[in-house]
Amino acid sequence: MKIAYFGNDFFLNCLDFLIRDGHEIVALYSQNCDNFYNFNQSSLKIAERIGCPVYFHKPDQQQIDALAAQGCELLVAALYEHKIPLPTQGSNLRGINIHPASLPDARGPWVPPLTILQGATQSAATIHKLDEKFDCGDILHRETVNLSKQENLETLSCKLQMAALLSLKTVMNDFERYWNEATSQKDGIYYPYPDDSLRTLQFTDPVEKIDRTARAFGKLESFVIFDGKKWLVQDASVWQDKHNFNPGQVVHRSSKEVVIAALDGFVCLRHFEMHPQWRQHRFDEYQNIPPV
Repeated sequence: MKIAYFGNDFFLNCLDFLIRDGHEIVALYSQNCDNFYNFNQSSLKIAERIGCPVYFHKPDQQQIDALAAQGCELLVAALYEHKIPLPTQGSNLRGINIHPASLPDARGPWVPPLTILQGATQSAATIHKLDEKFDCGDILHRETVNLSKQENLETLSCKLQMAALLSLKTVMNDFERYWNEATSQKDGIYYPYPDDSLRTLQFTDPVEKIDRTARAFGKLESFVIFDGKKWLVQDASVWQDKHNFNPGQVVHRSSKEVVIAALDGFVCLRHFEMHPQWRQHRFDEYQNIPPV
């Protein structure tokens, strides 16, 4: 197939598979990435290697119709930030999206952290048809993954990437059947982008909740306030213990770690740094993870 691919490096294995499977990537639509929180360097290198044009702007209807006129057969979206116009009715061009959660139960722009926050035991990579609304198209295939009790953003991301590849291979191996037998979605649940309150470790909470929040946001960082400053946290450990300290009180410091009292135990911050102004600017600019 001739395919236009829309996405960044999160589902890089899917882009790589499409090329290895003999499909022709006629265009890559990427997005501005800081390559600190979100990445597209590897996708751009692939595009350069295969001689594929790269676009960073939001596609309009005219460009989608132009792809169809050039013989493009399939649009593949994978964690792409813009709404892609649907091919004009009567066109042979079709479109699918790879969503990093189980649909219709978990729609939204940034679902994996909220999946962990809610203590889910399962998630999925879902392939569905592009629709006028985000995450609402008919489902072609869903690959389920199990979550552990200590799941974190990094492990869940890897599980979803592996599941997405399996799902895409399944669909592409018999595309017409999966397209024609796709099932419509029922009313779903929409997860909004998590605000700062969900990302902040509250020392008045039980350590189990603090641990879950830290695991949910992982390398994308949760927030914590101590010593009168705001900090970014990528790694924290907790343990339950009785104590007489006030929640939020710093009770121990080492060369790299800080231990802070929580409601029913302690939180050890292991990988954290002050929230400097230059990082704040970068975070504000790139915090909006693309809707899928």
